[in-house]
Amino acid sequence: MTNHDVVVYVSSNCKQCEQVLSLLDDWGVTYQEINTSKDRDYMKELQKNNIYGTPATFIGNEIVLGLQKNKLKRELGLEANKTFLYTSSFNR
Repeated sequence: MTNHDVVVYVSSNCKQCEQVLSLLDDWGVTYQEINTSKDRDYMKELQKNNIYGTPATFIGNEIVLGLQKNKLKRELGLEANKTFLYTSSFNR
């Protein structure tokens, strides 16, 4: 669905990580998942960028820390696909 390079750093037993991955799946986004619990060198990579927790989602050159649904959508360009329906209670 998107043309972005998406990499998600996660850790085992992380509810927010599971939620981020679920959102990306729901939106049809292809991503690379890296589990820092399985290889501590991945956490060291994050720490070089002053990131000390997961989930950390890299979208192109942008980073989304934690579970920030709106920011994820914005960085993926999904907000432009919103459709707004307006209704009126005024009947004349």
